Amino acid sequence: MSEVFDGFVAAVAAADSVRAEAIHREVENVEIRYSERDVAMRCLSAASFAWRRLIPSDHSPQPIRSADDAWDEYEFAKNIPAADQAKTIFLEAMLLGADRLGPAPGGCTGNFRHPERSPKVLTDTIEPTSDDLVRMGRLSGEVVGLGGAGGVVSSAGLVRETAEAPDS
Repeated sequence: MSEVFDGFVAAVAAADSVRAEAIHREVENVEIRYSERDVAMRCLSAASFAWRRLIPSDHSPQPIRSADDAWDEYEFAKNIPAADQAKTIFLEAMLLGADRLGPAPGGCTGNFRHPERSPKVLTDTIEPTSDDLVRMGRLSGEVVGLGGAGGVVSSAGLVRETAEAPDS
């Protein structure tokens, strides 16, 4: 198993306690074959899907594959007039993803330079720590669990899809 995925599943089950047993059954024989970073991005994608069902939104989110994708979801969510626990957690998860997934901080805008000056080239890249990734998984799991408890998504189904989703 994966520490990120374990945290995700535990958070989903805690937030959707009525379905906790079914959620754990879904992952009994699951073998995670992805890097911890990939698992964290899958968890953030599941949270994005669940949160859009909670608000509700007619548009499905794009998968989270980088800090920029997380930033885009954060920007979308912060402008939605909802003041609930799920939004707060979702914003925290997406902001963490935007800050730590890399390769550069998400949402960093380009700037203009004087024609006679050298361009500023990004030489340092960001690498999330194990703690960052686990936190992304847990925060994402809370959002998915709240969506399940609210009856707008299948918590167990999203957990299974998060584990088994093929790379595209």
